[in-house]
Formats: sequence, C-alpha cells, structure tokens
Amino acid sequence: MGFVLKLRRKGLKKRPYYDIIVTNQTQGFTGKNICKVGFVRDLDTKVIIYLDRLQLSKWIIRGAVVKGLRLKQILKYTL
Repeated sequence: MGFVLKLRRKGLKKRPYYDIIVTNQTQGFTGKNICKVGFVRDLDTKVIIYLDRLQLSKWIIRGAVVKGLRLKQILKYTL
C-alpha cells in the first residue's frame, strides 16, 4: 500500500485554499486523508505556505510520492 502527498481544494468560489494531505494511493479523489501536513493560502497580495516539516519528512521516509505539478513546485521552493 503506497502513500501519496497531494493538494485538496477548499474555500469559496474564486477564493480557494489548499490543504496538503497524505492519502492512500488506492483511494480516489474523494478518499479520506490520513494526515494533514500543511496548507497553502493564496491571498490577493501574498501567498501563505505552512508545512509541518517533521510530518512531511516522516511520510517521505515511509515512501509517500508527491502527486501533482503544483505541489512539486511548492515543495521545491519551500524546502
């Protein structure tokens, strides 16, 4: 059973924010998340990114795969 890091969209219409979550690879888009690792909020003037680096490194060591280009870019510029 593999783990996947991905973004989950929340928020209002035209004002989204995203949670960075860990899910099972076998579950679909609406599957339950295992752990919330961080969030991304895109405001009008700035972007707020929060990552729990300890949890993130724990899941990457366990073999979690980053899914999605946007999340790969976020992790590249923040780590």
